[in-house]
Amino acid sequence: MLNDIYIGKNSGFLAKLLANNLGHETEFFPYETDLNIVKEKSDKESRMVFKTIEKFKDKVSNEYTNLKKSCKHNVSKIKDSAWCSLCDRNLGWYCSKSKDKCCHYFSDNGKIKLVTGEFINIPKNHDKYSESYDWCIFCHEPEERK
Repeated sequence: MLNDIYIGKNSGFLAKLLANNLGHETEFFPYETDLNIVKEKSDKESRMVFKTIEKFKDKVSNEYTNLKKSCKHNVSKIKDSAWCSLCDRNLGWYCSKSKDKCCHYFSDNGKIKLVTGEFINIPKNHDKYSESYDWCIFCHEPEERK
């Protein structure tokens, strides 16, 4: 039965999740891997394990998505791309002339939204009517680098 799941320092993530969800103490964990939790239980108990994990899967996925959306992005250059070293997201082409180090192709009402969420004014010599995916507003490099 699920009451037999006890957690130790070498326990897998799923066992810890299950035990915490079911309010168990964390003393001992008899299974070598999380997979053995299901292998060594009855069909009914295994189904209960899957249902418990399923409840958390969507919650964890939503939390992860929200964390990525709220990331303040610490931009690093990897080859010609701008990558966030915090959330490991590809932010597009790297731009040495942009404040956030990412290429930007369009403005909105004289402003450019940086990957950090900050808005800055377009450069003084910028022609709003020449905006396209072909040229970065800051470095003027084409979208598809040579």
